[in-house]
Amino acid sequence: MYGNIMKCSIVLLLTATLFSCGGDKPGDNYHRKVSLKPHDTVVQGYLEKVFQVVNVTASLDYKADNYVSEGTIMVRIRSIGSGDNQDYGLRDGHKGPLFLTLCDSTGKTIRGFSDFASDATGDAMLKNLLAHKGATHNIPFYLFLDKGKKLPNGVKTFTIHSKKQEKEYIRDTTEWHRPDWDEIIDQFEQQVDAYGESVREARKGDTVAITQHPGHLRVVRGTEEVLVRARFDHELSDRQIRRVIKIQDELLDVEKDRLKLRK
Repeated sequence: MYGNIMKCSIVLLLTATLFSCGGDKPGDNYHRKVSLKPHDTVVQGYLEKVFQVVNVTASLDYKADNYVSEGTIMVRIRSIGSGDNQDYGLRDGHKGPLFLTLCDSTGKTIRGFSDFASDATGDAMLKNLLAHKGATHNIPFYLFLDKGKKLPNGVKTFTIHSKKQEKEYIRDTTEWHRPDWDEIIDQFEQQVDAYGESVREARKGDTVAITQHPGHLRVVRGTEEVLVRARFDHELSDRQIRRVIKIQDELLDVEKDRLKLRK
């Protein structure tokens, strides 16, 4: 059953991450730091009566390249009421229940930059806030987007809202059927090798190999996306992360060779 879930996930990710030959060249890097003010100090949603956004500037550190686009921001949250974490549905090891949306100076949502969940590492701090009215904590939020996605110039403010964390069947199921990440990384390496061989044959003049590139790349990018998400969900060991990065470097070299075919 879990195997079917993984296959469906990969198909969905492939659909969302098809590679465009007209996009940024492999290896292009983008790094930007911006200071953002909360547009509203109200934590919208069911936690409005117990939490409040402190009206101080927050620094967003945002990076993007051909593999992933990500950002980190710490938002100062104050407790304005007390309560039991069980009453408010805080669940250890799960993202949320706070969600961040990037906005322009008027508070209008920046398209494609909304609903970024607070990281699970902030659970203990949120529980502490519930127990100590008046306390404040910097709650971490991590942004994860499509590769190569740059931060719009209009980003000036942010808002925070809350929503209850519903039971996640697939995630709960993985506690008993955890994926074999080593096997998936092996598949990723084999796919990159096959893609590299196809590019080498194309450089020798094999026109059939050229027609195979889009298919190879769709498979490679889909598996890569699964592994990148696993990394940022803290499901990969340091050893596995190093393996993935090494294979991504090999993929970058293959992509550079493929681009030479177009010159």
